[in-house]
Amino acid sequence: MKAERIFRPLWHFERAVGDLYSLWATAFERDHPAGFLWAKLASDEGGHANLVDYQRRMVRKEPGLAGDLEASPLEIERGYARVQELLRTPPPDLSEAVRLAYALEISSAEGHARNAVRQAHPDLRRLLECLGGEEGNHRGRLEAFAQARGIHLPEVPESDSPLQPVGQPSSSGGPPPISWSLL
Repeated sequence: MKAERIFRPLWHFERAVGDLYSLWATAFERDHPAGFLWAKLASDEGGHANLVDYQRRMVRKEPGLAGDLEASPLEIERGYARVQELLRTPPPDLSEAVRLAYALEISSAEGHARNAVRQAHPDLRRLLECLGGEEGNHRGRLEAFAQARGIHLPEVPESDSPLQPVGQPSSSGGPPPISWSLL
């Protein structure tokens, strides 16, 4: 697959996650630390979408910049569909919102595509490392917020996708990953 085919679904996914966090910023605005957390994450996701769009334009201008990849946008599209489901439902309580956001930030929809695109070209790798660093900051912010509020975050190995359908076992053979049916 051509690398540029990853960028469009990834852009949609990043925008949708930003929209979700914006929705939650409004939903939790009376709790100032929580509202700030969601507003900051939403702003960052908008920046991520802009970075992905920049990468897409860069590859479009110089098609030889990125080659073929062993990647599929399918996982990103699944993550996008799940985020769209969340956008159509009333916001969960704060604890569940933190758990869901944490699951999003460690999901394979966030990680696998970037890892695949890193293979494409060294210039893209540097841009993606910036984006990946922000995702790590998001996890750290969510972990710190959860700890301060006494919210338990389940341990989810980064190799497993918390966006898998309910009841589908993880690749490690353990229990299914975080369930989106918790909504």
